Amino acid sequence: MSQLDLFGGGETDEVESASDSPLSSTEVVSNLNRWPGLYLGTSSWSFPGWRDLVYKNDYTATQLADSGLRAYSVIPLFRTVSLDRTYYKPMTYEQFRKLSQQVPPEFRFIVKAPRDLLQPAEKGLDLSQFSREFLTPAARGLEEKLGVVLLQFPPGTNADHDGRFLSRLKPFLRGLPRGLNYSLELRDQELLGPELADCLHGTGVSICGSIHSALPNPDQQFLKVPPLPGTPLVFRWNIRPSLDYEQARNRYKPFDRLQSEDPGRRALMVKLVERALKAGRMVYLTANNKAEGCAPLTLLRFLEELSSIKA
Repeated sequence: MSQLDLFGGGETDEVESASDSPLSSTEVVSNLNRWPGLYLGTSSWSFPGWRDLVYKNDYTATQLADSGLRAYSVIPLFRTVSLDRTYYKPMTYEQFRKLSQQVPPEFRFIVKAPRDLLQPAEKGLDLSQFSREFLTPAARGLEEKLGVVLLQFPPGTNADHDGRFLSRLKPFLRGLPRGLNYSLELRDQELLGPELADCLHGTGVSICGSIHSALPNPDQQFLKVPPLPGTPLVFRWNIRPSLDYEQARNRYKPFDRLQSEDPGRRALMVKLVERALKAGRMVYLTANNKAEGCAPLTLLRFLEELSSIKA
């Protein structure tokens, strides 16, 4: 046992990327070069089942959470990752800085805003606290590697705000610091409509196209709330809509292969992303293991289909 083990340091073996991974093939690199504005990534990176796809050896989830990002970020398929842990607890400047130092210069993070900082306050949403405890440390720590700030509100948000959510959201969005990219993910389907579109107008914030059981498909979301011109588009392929979170997790673990491919939604995402890229937009697409069983392979199939379209 090493000295680090004696003091609770855990395993210290460096996490290595998988060799000969299909995610690192010359075809993947060539396809991505065709779409320079496309950023593909997963929701987190700490999954031991990704051995031989992302990681070279068997590592624990704790090892990967602590030390796997460097190995993940050099896999050519991945140009981004969704930093989901911030949804549950804010991170410090030092923690963000440490992550930034582990990835290549062109890599970008999608960072979830902490849920506790988006709770109803006495006068709505507390922008001052949100900026102080989250935005400032994230922006300073990640600098140019901060791709998008994701503002995710769970189902029931409107009820939590006594039906006044959109009237409180509008001044919050208008007060957000300029110079950063933001994306709004709502899980209350009834909020998608003209009032939300008006709320977003002039803020530089577009809705996130999310595949989730609580929502219609992303094309229907964008019909109800059109994305604002000039903003990056974020798509999140979260979960197979026929399953809930626990069902999907239990069905698909250890997330090492595709188990329930969804060709219809893949074709839809290809159509939406291609249209956005050809219009000159920057596009972020993240996949979750609970969408088809293995997020890296979901992205690989997506890229193959996108790149099969003739120029």
